[in-house]
Amino acid sequence: ERVIIDRTLLTGKLKVYIDGKQVGPSHQGRRGAAGTFYPVKSGTLEVRSSYIELVPSVWYNENWVDLVPPMQVWQYLLVVLPLIGAVVITFGQLVGLVVGALGMLLSYVVMRSQRPTNVRLAIGLVIAVLAPVVSVVTFVVLNNLVSAK
Repeated sequence: ERVIIDRTLLTGKLKVYIDGKQVGPSHQGRRGAAGTFYPVKSGTLEVRSSYIELVPSVWYNENWVDLVPPMQVWQYLLVVLPLIGAVVITFGQLVGLVVGALGMLLSYVVMRSQRPTNVRLAIGLVIAVLAPVVSVVTFVVLNNLVSAK
């Protein structure tokens, strides 16, 4: 059996395909109603999804299945770096906070993806460098627009 779990990024809605056919939840299983259960020939498949975690948790035949490896310390640091850089470089202005938060969210999405480690590292570093630059440019442009009036 081939199982594909598709999750939309914005709504968090799950679609489960078994052998190429979309399968609806059965809501039956021995573990209670903590997740959504899907009927599979070889056992029980439970999928738990949340809006914060991009990758759903999967419980298959009494075992957790890691769809992506857990984040390491360097990944958490790389996720926070755009926020710190953008806020520090704009001296704590709201523009730096907003741009840094968006950079942090984008970096988190990259770190939780299934891309190779070196690609995730490169993209994370690019985001960490671009966030302060974008926040300064946005700050200067907004400052000039306000000053011109």
